[in-house]
Amino acid sequence: MKKFVFTALLMSVFLYADLSSLLVERRNPPNNNDNFGYLVTPAYYQFPGVGSGGMLITAFNNVVSEVDAFVFFLAGDIEGYIFASTDIPLYYENLYLGVAKTSFNKLAVKNYSKRGLDSKKDDFSFVEMNKYDVQGFRIRYYALEDRIIPYIYVYEEFQRLKSILDKDENLVVDFTNDNESEQTSVVVGNIFDFTDDYVDPRLGFRLETYVERPFFKDSNRPDYMVFNENATLYLPFLDYSTFVLNFFRSDAVVSKEGNLNRAQVADQFGLDCDSLEGDDKVDCERVLDDNLKANKYGDSAYLGGRQRLRSYPRSRFTGSHTQFFGAELRYNFVTNEEDYNWGFVRDIRTSLQIALFYEAGSITDDWTTVGDEYKESYGAGFRLVNRSGAIYRLDVASGDEGSEVTVIADYPWQGI
Repeated sequence: MKKFVFTALLMSVFLYADLSSLLVERRNPPNNNDNFGYLVTPAYYQFPGVGSGGMLITAFNNVVSEVDAFVFFLAGDIEGYIFASTDIPLYYENLYLGVAKTSFNKLAVKNYSKRGLDSKKDDFSFVEMNKYDVQGFRIRYYALEDRIIPYIYVYEEFQRLKSILDKDENLVVDFTNDNESEQTSVVVGNIFDFTDDYVDPRLGFRLETYVERPFFKDSNRPDYMVFNENATLYLPFLDYSTFVLNFFRSDAVVSKEGNLNRAQVADQFGLDCDSLEGDDKVDCERVLDDNLKANKYGDSAYLGGRQRLRSYPRSRFTGSHTQFFGAELRYNFVTNEEDYNWGFVRDIRTSLQIALFYEAGSITDDWTTVGDEYKESYGAGFRLVNRSGAIYRLDVASGDEGSEVTVIADYPWQGI
């Protein structure tokens, strides 16, 4: 029933929305955002399964023309960095390059007992890595005043598995084999943007479609593609505010299943779960189960984290078919521009915003049942919108597993 209500609501708004909004004029001219802004601040981090420490966050918008640069340095239990630079012009004002590199000496991800929505909050273990690297590039072409934006995104990911920890971060078992995983993913997509402003839309419609094809070095992994559709409708509210509706769908389509032989996959990781007892054996078997299902079904976009279902941690729910609905009221209570310089941050404020939001997401390995059950998030947030394109966002979201706080520089529900 909930699936029907959400779908009917979204379709009704799209059907009755003024079609002239597709041709709405831009509030700000395209390719005309050259205001310099920056943020430099220390921060404290604490990641479950890994540890804690300090980091330095640096972000510079429109350093040269429209080029942005971001660098995070981490020290403590995790040592490493995150670097990204976007909107590097390649040809006049139409073709732009983005590059990124992440390198950590340590990382841990939660592995829940089941894929889909049926796992319990505390029913997880950690998979610990002692090396994690990601690097890639993206090329975008901006056409028709930034209304149509085709792109290609290529990235490489490397991880070296070290051990399995229980939920209390105690060692369960070490991976005895040299478990290094490498993959190269190619993403091809297009954005149709019929809004009044690319950075901070208040009126119009945006549709992003993209296909991702991962290529694994490990022959035990499956061959599959992930098809994604991300549609967002912006409806004016009062004089300067906006009501936003979002629909997202992600589906993994497997052309060749990976290795489904349990004994062989266990041997690949160097795991002897039968030698363990009690909860340790359960945690070990959980990792094998997750890999076997990933080999059979592939992986679609996850739910949980700063983008979708914000009351849950990142990658809380996984599977091969994802469906998501979101609604957000963005009330701009200050709309006059003001130049500010607080030492650690400088920009031109264009608006101060309060947001109220509601989200519902479904994920499963059976495409016929996606949408039968949903997990929900709701909450409120504060945003500082800047002329440089930086949107500093603080959200507090609640759900049936508690609350999560998001602090980041972007709107939710974004694509690639």
